[in-house]
Amino acid sequence: MECLDLNNFASDTSYYIKGRHYEGFIFPKEYKPTITTEERRFTPKTNQVQRAEAILLEQERKYGLKYKRQYIGINKDTGDTLVFIRLMKNGFKEECFDKMVNIGFGEYYEKYQKIRTINLTSKK
Repeated sequence: MECLDLNNFASDTSYYIKGRHYEGFIFPKEYKPTITTEERRFTPKTNQVQRAEAILLEQERKYGLKYKRQYIGINKDTGDTLVFIRLMKNGFKEECFDKMVNIGFGEYYEKYQKIRTINLTSKK
């Protein structure tokens, strides 16, 4: 299946990242997710993803390698730095996971998808 996202011709590149308890894709600041926000976007760096994952692990140990991740960086007007993490449970069927962040609703997504936003500034 070919991935076609009309909003993201210039940014169809994500960056693969793997750590001890996680693996996924970092999306660049140019990527336009289907759900938009007014905040400024940034491309999360490896150390920011590591910090976000450490905070997530402290809060909820259950995610680990059972979930693949997608990461989007957001800078709030308040000065807070956020890492938006979309977690998809292993076994999900989604084409183009490395190219598109598709937030879904309904029974399928309730079963497989979790969304977490980690505030690197306040460490929550």
